[in-house]
Amino acid sequence: MKYSKFLRATVVFTMVAGLVGGLAGAALASVHGTFTVTPTSVSPSTANNPFTLDFHTNNAANGGDAPECLIFTLTGFTNVHVTSFSEAGKTWTTSVVGNVVTATASTAADQMGNQEDAILHATADSPATLAGYTWTLDSYTNPPATGCNHANAGHFQETATVLVAHPSTTTVVCAPNPVAVNVASTCTATVSGSFGTPTGSITTWTAPAGAGAFSATTCALVSGSCHVTYTPNTATGSPQTITANYGGGGGYATSSGSTPLQVTPTSGPGKNNTSTTLACATLTPKQGTADACTVTVVDTGGPNTKSHPTGTVSLTTSGGGTWASASCTLAAAAASDTSTCSPVNYTPTAAGLQTLTATYGGDTGHNGSSNSASPTSLNVQPTGAPASYQPDGQIRRSVKGLNYKGNNIYNGTGNHQTARGKARRGHAVTFQIRVQNDGNTADTFFISAPGQRPPGFRVLYFMGKTQITSAVAAHTFQTQSLARHAYFTFRAVVHVLKHAPLGTVRAWYVDLRSAGNPTRRDVVKFKVFTPRVHR
Repeated sequence: MKYSKFLRATVVFTMVAGLVGGLAGAALASVHGTFTVTPTSVSPSTANNPFTLDFHTNNAANGGDAPECLIFTLTGFTNVHVTSFSEAGKTWTTSVVGNVVTATASTAADQMGNQEDAILHATADSPATLAGYTWTLDSYTNPPATGCNHANAGHFQETATVLVAHPSTTTVVCAPNPVAVNVASTCTATVSGSFGTPTGSITTWTAPAGAGAFSATTCALVSGSCHVTYTPNTATGSPQTITANYGGGGGYATSSGSTPLQVTPTSGPGKNNTSTTLACATLTPKQGTADACTVTVVDTGGPNTKSHPTGTVSLTTSGGGTWASASCTLAAAAASDTSTCSPVNYTPTAAGLQTLTATYGGDTGHNGSSNSASPTSLNVQPTGAPASYQPDGQIRRSVKGLNYKGNNIYNGTGNHQTARGKARRGHAVTFQIRVQNDGNTADTFFISAPGQRPPGFRVLYFMGKTQITSAVAAHTFQTQSLARHAYFTFRAVVHVLKHAPLGTVRAWYVDLRSAGNPTRRDVVKFKVFTPRVHR
């Protein structure tokens, strides 16, 4: 399957130069000072939207004779076409064989002298695989000026590596906005793109120098997003620009996004900030049995001396249970900056995953806060027998009439739950995979692939029409809650690329793990054979 969106290329390593061969006393070219590659766009591997690139070299001011030939090799690219080659005031000819471009001085007088520039403009089809590709420049020297076929002549060779990656978009939202001085705002960065969910991290958060402080300057993406808190210490210069810089990952290029944060002056003496947490006696309570929970609110600082937060905390649930009271009143704890509500009883009325949220409304000296960014998660057990957890992985070729393999077989190797397929270069084979809940209670399951990417193959994972490749590779994809005996189905598509080795078998493993009990897992496996003879 071809990419549906344009890709972007970024030069990630500028240059490596080295002397190759050469007779004693042979003249050597010297263009290794400023060889650069400037890619302008990358698209799917199709001649309709080719990759455009510029090779630029400036022959060094000293250290070698004038080159008569420049040979550019574009590893990983096909359908190369030269649009122009220029060297000021001189005449050169170009030829293309495969992915090699040869530029030759027409006469000895046209050879490239010291401190002279040469620029090659070319197009090519982008490779189908997201990776780094090495491009090479060989510069051959005179004499004689009879072409580039100098088997024994010295020449200088330089390389540049270009990373082909999908473009990403980073957006930033801060809430609350506006915010008062010394009051925290939660800033969330979301990275998106056309190739599934981006992975990696926001490598830097920035704000105007001296205007405030972040709780952390980096954060790892979870399902494409992450957040930090930012506390301004002045309203001067408002709005303040909050910027998140994405470092790339999972086949995505870097990007950044910003948002203006309006900061208002503090009225009166101001308020201190707080943090709210909610902890329960057990994270696996039984259905119908009360679970004793404790709310803790801490004064995290501000313009005033730290003190006990006062007031009330409201309590909510994602469903399937009730609180003894919808709110609780804080009481001072032993620590001078801490207050608690304890106990507050929560009684689940349904089995499965539930989340509990506590929201503190603040008082005259304290700002409100909530645990909504990290709510307390309960895995409620059904009444009766103790809960058991077991994912059951099953797999088959995506061919009508084939049965799934692996039913009621649980292991970590994929033995007896392996599907096999065959595909030629340029073709693909699809496998249907499902995870069934063989436990006795509702559960969700993490689906992950350990990241095998043998050369010549590309594997994509789909849930319906939605691609989930990045989340599966990052071990973060989680199914919806499945009742006992219910199952979740997805598919793996293996693309055999044009440079895949022939006559070989490649295997991939998919790990299926219970969220209720992460020690319970199952593994399915699929294999693809690439025949030597195309029929």
